[in-house]
Parts: sequence; structure tokens; C-alpha cells
Amino acid sequence: MELFGVIKLVLIIIILVASFSSYLVYQGRRRDSVRTLSAIRNELSPERRLTPQERETLSPLLIDPHKHEKALHLEDDGVYVLEGEYARHGLDTNGATTWHDTIAGVEVILPFDAELFLELQNRAEVVFAGQYAIVLRLNNAFELQAGLERDKQRQKENAAWEGGVRGTLHNSTADENLPTKESSSTQESASDRVTILSQRDETPAEIESREGRGIGILSALCWTLGFIALAIATIYDLQSSRYIWMAVAALFIGLGLWQFWRRWRLPPPQKVNQVVGPFHLHALVTEAQPDKVTVQPMLGDKLAFTMPEPWQFALEMPQGTRIEAELRVADCSAVRFGKQLSIDEEVRRFPLVWWGRHFTLALVGAVALMFALYASPGVRADLTLAMHWLTNTTPVLYTDPDALAAELPTKGALITLQGEGRCQVQPPEWDRSSISCQHLRWGGAMPVAQNTVLETAVTTLSKGDFIKTRRDIRLEMMMTLQSGGAGRGTNQPRVVTNIEDIVAMVNAVCHQVNGEDNLQAFGNSRLRDIPYQCQQLRDGLLESMHLPVDTEPADWEAMLGILAEPYADGDAWEAVILANQVNRLHQRGRGLASTIIAHRAEILASEIMASQQGGILLEITDSSPTAETPGRSRRNQPELWYELLALLEPAKVESFQITGLVLEQAVDYSDAPVLVIDRARQLDHPWPATLRALWLLLAMMLLLIHGPLCLRNYLAKRARTQAIQQRYQRT
Repeated sequence: MELFGVIKLVLIIIILVASFSSYLVYQGRRRDSVRTLSAIRNELSPERRLTPQERETLSPLLIDPHKHEKALHLEDDGVYVLEGEYARHGLDTNGATTWHDTIAGVEVILPFDAELFLELQNRAEVVFAGQYAIVLRLNNAFELQAGLERDKQRQKENAAWEGGVRGTLHNSTADENLPTKESSSTQESASDRVTILSQRDETPAEIESREGRGIGILSALCWTLGFIALAIATIYDLQSSRYIWMAVAALFIGLGLWQFWRRWRLPPPQKVNQVVGPFHLHALVTEAQPDKVTVQPMLGDKLAFTMPEPWQFALEMPQGTRIEAELRVADCSAVRFGKQLSIDEEVRRFPLVWWGRHFTLALVGAVALMFALYASPGVRADLTLAMHWLTNTTPVLYTDPDALAAELPTKGALITLQGEGRCQVQPPEWDRSSISCQHLRWGGAMPVAQNTVLETAVTTLSKGDFIKTRRDIRLEMMMTLQSGGAGRGTNQPRVVTNIEDIVAMVNAVCHQVNGEDNLQAFGNSRLRDIPYQCQQLRDGLLESMHLPVDTEPADWEAMLGILAEPYADGDAWEAVILANQVNRLHQRGRGLASTIIAHRAEILASEIMASQQGGILLEITDSSPTAETPGRSRRNQPELWYELLALLEPAKVESFQITGLVLEQAVDYSDAPVLVIDRARQLDHPWPATLRALWLLLAMMLLLIHGPLCLRNYLAKRARTQAIQQRYQRT
């Protein structure tokens, strides 16, 4: 998760840096435009004066194009000439792009349709207002007054098109970016005219073909919110708020069902104009992709339109053929073309089929189903407990293991068990056995074992106090004098009074476990450390213990030889050791004893496991999220040894009262019945399992209903498309 967080932070930083850089570049270009404008004002002299007619036409255009509430004011009435390259730059903010047009580096306002007359190199007559230059004439092709007249004519034609006024079109109403060939001195021939004949409303088939039925986003959103609310309601520890989330889930799921299955209502119809005119194809090339040619169907040179893809074969008809068509007013899409191509007729012959909305709901169902299978602690158990709760089933009480063994409950049964059982020794994990009270044997034979005695020497080593010492004032004074007063505290010398017992004890323990036969019998990898631990303890004793002899023993055998001889006057041997070395030797002794006890505990555990037979083995689980970790004992080895010994006592039993659902029924290695019981699945707390079961059923319902419908409708949609294509190919 930390890696994803770092990646996310890096991406955010990159986006912020890129956005800030774009903003700086944008502001830099605007400042350059202002500086260029200031320089040109000082350099240029007026070409002529603004005419009264131009001033009147400019009045409604003196508004800042990027701040519509800000009015502009002419600097003077001089008309200046700008000559230079046209360029455009802008800034995209929240999906809205602000464009700035420049000629010779000066930002210009292009009134009316002036942009249609732009070239790479331009000559423009402009007036200055604020930070802008307003174009009056452009490339000897655009004039302000003519542009105003064309704009009025365009508005008039647009109004006629939108109102379906019968008559001839004199300007483009569909694509204003296509330059017209109109001329006030040229009259169109009757064969080139595009005429509006009438206007009508869309038919229901045309409305449905245009709008479709959607892809079910709103219904899918309601279902998703319903599943989320249902997931919150399954939280184990919820109390009264659970019912609130259940109501929220029911509300959203109900809305999802209503939104999808409600009767579809036709949206308001659009207007359709019936027109007639000569059919032409125009080749369009964009500056961005000069090698790509787009074919645009048109009626005359006035009216560009689009048609459904299956009708594209109609583009092969001879150009100039007068054709009657019906086009939507809003987007000039054809609903009828000629006498044979009609959306209304097409829908009647080949009914519309929609599969996208079924796909969306099936996808929601599939995701919800996968989440339910992943999040549920047991799908089958959830369904079973929900069924028990709905049918008001009561748990069956068992107080005797023999009665339970005589009539074992089946998988999915709801039971209550009351009695006494023994915790079970579990097979070793990573060479360590454990005791689990989540596994109880009810009835059966009492466990027995033979290797229940731990040697006294091992027990003494494990206690960590096998070195007995006493103070010696003379030695302490000598140490103080030799060290100049520094030999105090943990470095004080001590006299070991039981050196013979220590050496004999270590020698006995290491000889006992160091033989080849013993190591083979142990068969445990941890015993490979025993020779090393023995050597470490021996070396520590040899280095730390200073015997009262002229020559210190060179090795362990030499020390044994010295201690085998009687000490002077028959006294016991003693040795000198520094106080800080005693704890180090005790630690090494405890480590050696722990390894030995671990091996003995494994032997004892295997013997107890072999004797755990008969009765009924109860494996208790808890699927609730608040359940504690199952109680497998992870004691240190001395504690485990004594816990294993306690299992052999007749009184070492655990009283239990368990109510839950039977998850599994099996037999163990001794052919004793095994029941796996989930104590979290009780009728006292049925809501989490019931709601998870409801989640699962709803998800399966969505997938099983909408999945086949999606596939059926998808295949029907393909068959419909092929049938339409075959029909038109025959035509």
C-alpha cells in the first residue's frame, strides 16, 4: 500500500507541475501579445478613419470576449493594417477551452464569420480596443458590413429552418464552417435549390432510434448503492443502526428495480423538416490531418447532413440527383432519404433491440457475486443459518457423547453441546507441537504416556541457578588493590562452591544426548544444536572458572582429571569466577536445557497424540470478525512440558457449552467421529449471515437474469444489423 501511495503522490505532483507549466506558458503568450500590441500601436499610423456605419456596426461588439461583463472602448477612430501569420493558443480548464486568436502576434477579435476567411498569412484592417484588435476587413474577402448582412441572413435562415418555413434555403443552416458560394448577383437555378417542404414531429420509432434505452447507468448506480448499504448492514457489531442500513439498501434496490423495469416513456419529439434538393458529396480536409479526406453528404451546397451507417450505400448514387429527405432540425440527421430509406419503416420491419443495459446490470451482479464469495466466511453456512432462522428451527441439545455418537447430526444442523472434554495435542508445526482447546475430545480413552520423567540435571539447568557462589573478602580486597579501585560491582570475584557438581551435571547431560544412537532416535533437527551448545557451555566453564592449581587446565578433559583428584585436606574443590560471568553461564545452561526439554516435549506430545482416541472430537471455530485467535498453545518449552504432563491427569478436563452450526462431519485417525462447529452461527445473532445470504441471492439473480438477456439481445442486435444490410444490398 505504501508503494501505491508513493506512485499516487508522484502522479499528483507531475499533474500539478504540468498544469502549472501550461498556465505559465499561457500567461507568457498573453503578455507577449500585450507587448506586441503596445509596440505596434507606437509604430503604425492609421490607414484611414472609421466610418460612421462601421462605428455603428461595432457598437454591440465592444465586449471583452473572455469577460462578457466587461465593455471595451475604442482607443481612437483610426483604422490600422496588421500583416502577419495567424496563430491560436488557449487554456483548457475543467473541460472548457479558452481560445485566443492572434495575427502578427496581436490578439484579435474576429466578428461574425471572419474566421472563415483566414489564411496562413493575413492582411487585416483593425481598430484597437483595450488589449485587442477588432478586425474590420480581412484578406480583401471579409468586410464588417457584409459579415453583418450574412449574419442577419444566417439568423433568418436558421429561424426559417427551425420553424420549418416553406421556401428555398439561401444559406447554410447545418454547417456554418463550410464557406458558401452565394453571391448577390447570381441567381440559383431551379435544379440547385434546396427547398423546405414541410415540418413534422418525430415518430415514436424515430425517437427510440435516436435516444435508445441507455446502458442502465442509473439503475446500476442504485443497485451498487444498495449492495454497499447491505454490506454495511452485515457488520457483526451493529445494533439498532443495522435496521437503518437495511432500509437504505431496500430503498436503493427498489429504486434500481423500478428504474430498470418501469414502462419506458418517450421523450419529447424533435422537429423534422422535409426538404428536397440536389445530392452532392463534398471532400473535407482538416489542417490537423491533411492526408485524411472525409466525405460529407449534402443537399446542394447549402445543407450538410448525416445518415445511419446502413444507408451509406446511398452515397453511390449519381451526384446532382434531386432527392427528397427528412432531416431532424437539431442535428440534420436523416430519418428518411428518398423513397426506400426510412427509419420508421426500418424499425417496423426490424424492431430495435438493446443489450447494453442488461450488460451493465449483469456486470454489477458479477462483481457483487465475487465480492460476496470473497467476503463471506462460508456461503453454504450463511444460507443454512438463514434457512434455520426463517423456519424458526431450535438447536438440538446433547449432553452425552454416546447419545451424540449414536445419532450424529448432519452437516448444517443446529446443535447445542454440554459436557466436559479434554484439550487436544495438535500435530507439530515447524517442529513444535501445541495444545489446542479449540479441539475438544468428548468421551473416549484417557491419554497415557511413558516418557513423563525429566532428568534432575536438565531441570536444574533450566532453572538458571545451578552455580552456587559465596563472597571472599580477601579476594575482593586483592582485586581492588590490583585494579586501583575499579574492580567493583559486577566484576567482583566470587567463589564457586559446587564446581564438582556443575562439571558432573554438565558432563552427564551432554554424554546422555550426544551419543550417535540417541541422535538417531531423537530424529529432530533441533538436536543438531546440542553438541554445539554443550561445547559452548563447557568452554564457558573452562574459561570462567579458575581452579586453585598452578597450571590452568587446557581443555575439558584436563579439568575432569584435576577434579578427579582429592583436594587438600579432603575439602571440596572450589573455583573463582567473576560475578558478571555467572549470568552468562546460566543463560547458556538454560539454552541447552530448553533444547533438551523441547525434544522431550515432542516425544511426550507424540505419545499423547497416539493415545487420544475414542469419543467424539469437537473442532470449535468462530467465523465472527471479532473472534480471537484460536487457542493453540505457544508456550516456551518448559511450560509446554508441564502442560503436557497436566493433560495426563484425570481431573484435567474443560467444561463447555457450545451452540452452533455443524460445518463438517468426518473421522479422525482413530476412526472417532469429528464434528466441526461454528459457534458464531447462532439464532441469537442471525442477521449478518442472513444478510450475506440475501446479498448472494440478489447478486445471483442479477447475473442469471441479465446475463442471458444480454447475450440474447446482443445476438439479436447482430442478426438485426445483418438483416438490414442484406435488405439494402438487395435493394
